Amino acid sequence: KGVALKTMSGEQQAAGLALVQASLSAEGYDKAERIRQLEQILFEREGRAIRDSQLYFFMIFGDPSDSGTWAWRYEGHHISQSWTVINGRLSASTPQFFGTNPAHVREGSHAGERVLAAEDHFARSLLGSLSGDHLRSAVIADEAPRDILTSSERQAAMQEDLGVAYSELNAEQQATLWSLIEEYAAVQPEPIARERLEKVRATGLGSIKF
Repeated sequence: KGVALKTMSGEQQAAGLALVQASLSAEGYDKAERIRQLEQILFEREGRAIRDSQLYFFMIFGDPSDSGTWAWRYEGHHISQSWTVINGRLSASTPQFFGTNPAHVREGSHAGERVLAAEDHFARSLLGSLSGDHLRSAVIADEAPRDILTSSERQAAMQEDLGVAYSELNAEQQATLWSLIEEYAAVQPEPIARERLEKVRATGLGSIKF
């Protein structure tokens, strides 16, 4: 839903992408743009019109101002970013979602491209270091789900408190998990990322589950 890049004039597209760029860190904007460009690879593979790097949508809620309450969203295949402003102050920068398909481009002019390589590295490194009860706690199914486990339903899909807790990991494993958390925070501008991480630390890391 919303206004697609595809329907905008060149000036409007530039303004829309400038809004995205202003709302993410340089790293976050780079990831968003590289994910968007993967649509061309999918189009070449599948020939489906829905695979289009211009089918990314902007939605504005309320009237944008530096003192009011409003929100906006940027969304398309494997990108869903939301920001909420209350009384002129950023209140929330979530839901935040980055995904990739293909996760690893293995042929063609973009061979070697892995947009979410760091997230993949930290998660797989941590998983590879687990054994015994910790591994059994972390792996919640023998086979990966067909799609995103939590889907896009309004009702939260994960009701059970599953996973291995930060407090159960050794120091090296804890550092890897924290690096993974930092990677997700780093897509936001530095002050927002720092505030997010400070809130996590203040709440306590012990009960965070992987």
